[in-house]
Amino acid sequence: MSDNCKHGACDFSLDEAEHELEGFFCLEASFKGNIECSAQACEKLMDSISMSPAAGDWFEISLLLQEAVNNAVLHGCSNCTDHEVKVTVCSNGSTVEVHVKHNGAAWDWQSEDWDLPDPDSVCGRGLFIIDSYAHEKKISDDGRSMVLIRRLGSD
Repeated sequence: MSDNCKHGACDFSLDEAEHELEGFFCLEASFKGNIECSAQACEKLMDSISMSPAAGDWFEISLLLQEAVNNAVLHGCSNCTDHEVKVTVCSNGSTVEVHVKHNGAAWDWQSEDWDLPDPDSVCGRGLFIIDSYAHEKKISDDGRSMVLIRRLGSD
């Protein structure tokens, strides 16, 4: 954690946009790059998703959202409120897209191990979880932006 990191109130915004077509929604959240703020924002996002047509995939979407946000906060933002994380969760009725972007440090995702870590490991499962539950993933070259796509109603 950075010495110049500021910790304070968790100011975040959550915008919801519903569309006239059933199953379509888009949620956007912006928050400071620390665990406390990210937990609050993810909880609010998942509360909204629980009342949407995507609720049948709530568990899987929750895992994808939380792991992508945790990676952004812990590895990109160094758990520091000097940085910001932006999340967008949208559904077209058949898929859900989770977009996570941060303005923290770059991440060399190509060199990461996406395999299941040792069962006794206390960390390092996030990439495996993302790989297991996202049907598609797109990560920017610098690792500051991740898009995860899940087809609704599938394994």
